[in-house]
Amino acid sequence: MIIPIGHDQSIRRYPWVTIALIAACTLIQIWATVGAPSDDEIAQLESEIYSATTEEESDAVVRRAEQLLDRIPAWRFGYRTGTVEDDEEEDLSSGLSYRLITSAFIHEGWLHLIGNMLFLWLVGSALEDRWGRLRFAVFYAIGAAAATYAFVLTYSGPLTTLVGASGAVSAAMGAFLVYFHRTDITLWYFIMYRTGTFRLAAYVALPLWLGDQVLMASLDRSVDGVSSIAYAAHIGGFVFGFAVALIAKLIWPGQPRSDDDDDDAPADRVVAERPAARDLGREQKLVEAIAKKDLAATRTLGSRVLIDLGRGEDHERVTDLYRAIARAGFRTMPLTDGAFVAAATAADQLRDLPLYVEIAGAMRSEHPGSALLPKVLYRLSELHARLGDEAAELELLKLLAERYGRHEYGAKAARELAKRSV
Repeated sequence: MIIPIGHDQSIRRYPWVTIALIAACTLIQIWATVGAPSDDEIAQLESEIYSATTEEESDAVVRRAEQLLDRIPAWRFGYRTGTVEDDEEEDLSSGLSYRLITSAFIHEGWLHLIGNMLFLWLVGSALEDRWGRLRFAVFYAIGAAAATYAFVLTYSGPLTTLVGASGAVSAAMGAFLVYFHRTDITLWYFIMYRTGTFRLAAYVALPLWLGDQVLMASLDRSVDGVSSIAYAAHIGGFVFGFAVALIAKLIWPGQPRSDDDDDDAPADRVVAERPAARDLGREQKLVEAIAKKDLAATRTLGSRVLIDLGRGEDHERVTDLYRAIARAGFRTMPLTDGAFVAAATAADQLRDLPLYVEIAGAMRSEHPGSALLPKVLYRLSELHARLGDEAAELELLKLLAERYGRHEYGAKAARELAKRSV
């Protein structure tokens, strides 16, 4: 399982439209959970259906059924399409209607909602910051309709109801690729009981995701099955968003923000009022975020800065920034496992054993399943051995052999213990 959890693209203001979209979808899901017909109500309706003997009783049952259905958001606002056999009197498809958009606010369950809202937060907040609230809101609504219609054009199965924000979010992902293709995306993985994070540039991660959707759509079609996932909506939304953003970028290269309030001024006005802002590098922004105790900004910038400085072998700066983050009082260390490794390597190069011990302990707490952790712990055991602390060395070797036996350094620790007959 691989899930995106962040990126290094900072935003300059609160993404209120994105927040409102997430709030609206969440409230509707609460309504769907709390207000849905109960099993007793459904059983009562079934009983009334079988017991109805007159036309008046049948009409009453129909009205009762309509009342129950109206309490289901997917029925009231989802988009219906497909074919119905033996139904020539009524066309049940939604056609060109408001449901093209409202279906994007309905979800089949909490996991469906959470997944879509995570993607929306990551790409929507950056796009909203770039385009402005009004433009982003309009784009999102049209993207939802375009994605839904893409599904309609490619679907020929039985009557089905399309719900979910994934089509609209896919449109935002396509636009994100145009504007932020160099952005590094942080992904969390869970593979074979191991967890950790790694980074991929957007121009790699997003096309890979799109390729996966195309592959799954073709497999669905090849087996003539009806999938519960609307891959066509994902693909159509992504292509739509990419095309719209590409055209917009060609027409308006600067793409200033256009909201009217003073604290949300267009980008050219912001730069004019704060000329130094554009010259601030990531490291300076990180220092400011730490000083303000801004957890979100520190999480966004910290790992990238530490890793980049580590690659440049600026070990003193890496350790200084790590200490600043560690002493800032955050409830958690907002760093990826790769950033912890960069900090540990810097501490090792500077022969700062107390700091290395601190970093290794924090990494064990934050990323206990990381595939990078055994190497850090094994190096710590070597440092303890160099200082003559055999007890601490053996404790770490035993931990590695027992908990990470299948890992390269776990096996190495086991061999070292076997040599000593421990």
